[in-house]
Amino acid sequence: MNLRATFITAAAVLSSSASIAAAPAETKAIDDLVTKLAGTILVTPLTESVEGKTTACGFEFAGLTRDFSTKQGAPVKVIGSYYLRANGSDGLGYSLKLGLIDGMGAESRPTAPANAFVRSSKGRAPSAKPVRLDSDTPGYALFLGLVDVDTTPTVEAILDQKKIVLGYNRKPGQTDVLTTVDLRVAETKMVEGEVKRTYSDDTVAEFNQCLGALIERLKSK
Repeated sequence: MNLRATFITAAAVLSSSASIAAAPAETKAIDDLVTKLAGTILVTPLTESVEGKTTACGFEFAGLTRDFSTKQGAPVKVIGSYYLRANGSDGLGYSLKLGLIDGMGAESRPTAPANAFVRSSKGRAPSAKPVRLDSDTPGYALFLGLVDVDTTPTVEAILDQKKIVLGYNRKPGQTDVLTTVDLRVAETKMVEGEVKRTYSDDTVAEFNQCLGALIERLKSK
């Protein structure tokens, strides 16, 4: 996963401001830029298969939010992926991969959250705590669980609302940081100092088509 390049333009702008002493004008300029960029930056559909047979459906995402839980509202980039995949005799399982990158500098390195989840905008996090594993990507963590009555609303939100809510914390017991991932955002660019987002339904359409094939495969077993 290498979505960090999405932020190169913004990082360059911020670096030029940060090189000056932190005068109020520069601080405000940085804050204004973070406010403009806050939200979903990029979502890319993903499909996995083995010998031509669909095994997993998902998407990668990148976004920018503010961490008021532990960082006094400082910007944090959230980069990860969400998959539904065949889980043997248990039907469908899900996997959430997430890394956190503090600040806006290109030199920042990701750190893994302690806990993370996705849910629908008006739903709740799955009651069954996922299994947390260290990812093979440094600075990221994996969260694995089964698709059940608690996670079905999340799948419905992906297909119907085309957005989900991502939550994480850095240590167990801390207040969650929440941010909405808009699955229609295909690209984000800085154009003459303004943020321009390109919207598309392609990610949700591909996810829906993939999920249909995955469910049919499970039914045929």
